[in-house]
Amino acid sequence: MKKKIFNLILGSLCCAIGYNFFMLENNFVIGDVSGLAIVVNKFLGIDINLFIMISTVLLIIIAVIFLDQEDFYNMLIGTILIPIFIYLTSFIKLDLELTLPLSTVCAIALTGIGSGLIYKTGFSKGGSDIIALILYKNTNLSLATANILTDGFIVFLGLFVFGVNLFVYNLLILYITEKIVDYMLIGVSNSKLFYIITTKDVEIKKYLINKLSLGVTEIYTNNKERCLLCLIENEKFYMVTKGIEKIDKNIVISVSDAYETYGGFR
Repeated sequence: MKKKIFNLILGSLCCAIGYNFFMLENNFVIGDVSGLAIVVNKFLGIDINLFIMISTVLLIIIAVIFLDQEDFYNMLIGTILIPIFIYLTSFIKLDLELTLPLSTVCAIALTGIGSGLIYKTGFSKGGSDIIALILYKNTNLSLATANILTDGFIVFLGLFVFGVNLFVYNLLILYITEKIVDYMLIGVSNSKLFYIITTKDVEIKKYLINKLSLGVTEIYTNNKERCLLCLIENEKFYMVTKGIEKIDKNIVISVSDAYETYGGFR
């Protein structure tokens, strides 16, 4: 528990430092409330910290209305913690005078590592993730598509305000940051082998086969539980974990990297 709290605080601090020292200084807009704050500040002159705090309060109210208790608490900590650190680190003034490419590298490293540390704790960064989750739960959109729509809208606002040059940098930062987060959460291999121990093997097999078009091998044990083996591509990692955890709250999942796989149906 102490390690989880430490990672959550360190991750939020990294994101805040990356934002104030590199994102804000160079007008990098890669989505989320903090990115929208840069656009609004440039366009309307509204103070960035004030906009972030007001948006945070509004998002918490929206989350209370539209999200269930578990999702709300997962979002709440990041939604509050990151704006607090952004506010506190905004008083630190450093005259770094870095070139745009070097600032890009620093922004990628701090934001990517910070986000990865937060997600590894099981919590979320909050912010625009709240809107994406609401869209996911109330439409036919996947969570990934909902995230792309919410953050993509903010990134495109940055295109109209700051121009094509920074827009290219924003896309680069967004792409590499997501890759760093994926590496920290699920490793470097393209596929994963899931060992799933559950008493609800029938329901989980139906979900994996019918919903996600995956192959499943069942291994019988001497106990009531069944062990299921499933090979998946990384793109379906979160759909598998979130889906089967909803089916069986007491499920046990072990995941290993699969560097080489052969054959047809997986």
